[in-house]
Amino acid sequence: MPGYLAGRGIADITGEPADTGMLGYGKSWQRSDGIHLRLRSRAFVIAEAAGGRRLLLVVNDLPMVFGSVRGALLDRLRRSYGALYTEHNTLVTATHTHSGPGGYSHHRLYHSNTGGFRPKTFAAIVDGMTEAVGRAHDDLAPAVLTLSHGELRDASANRSKVAFDNNPVADRASRTWAA
Repeated sequence: MPGYLAGRGIADITGEPADTGMLGYGKSWQRSDGIHLRLRSRAFVIAEAAGGRRLLLVVNDLPMVFGSVRGALLDRLRRSYGALYTEHNTLVTATHTHSGPGGYSHHRLYHSNTGGFRPKTFAAIVDGMTEAVGRAHDDLAPAVLTLSHGELRDASANRSKVAFDNNPVADRASRTWAA
């Protein structure tokens, strides 16, 4: 019998499709005007097969995850699963897309260019995350965990060449530019 169980789930967290401020943009006049790609929440549960410890990882196509979103998710999970998923074994993170919605924070600063708090967007995100976790929980099956390490070279660059060239000479010398 394997020592672990693993489950995965995915759900939509797109929210309102038009006339919302985008959190990754700095201009309040930059508003969404439809859906190019749907946003997703991906949940992964890893549990000891003998019924011991478990870990929940929730990765979201969002600019960031705020404490209020995480708290709402944990409240929902507590109602459905009791103490299985708590603040001690749940990691909620974001891909950090700059094309994600704004208005789902409870901090005024993050609403300064997005048009304020948007309850429908907040609800879509929390509902989708909860659905993804439910699917991952229901998907638990025997699994083998492995750890790998490697280095990927010349695959991408996270800054433009112009921006890279503005780094101090010592920094430019210590790194190579891959177009």
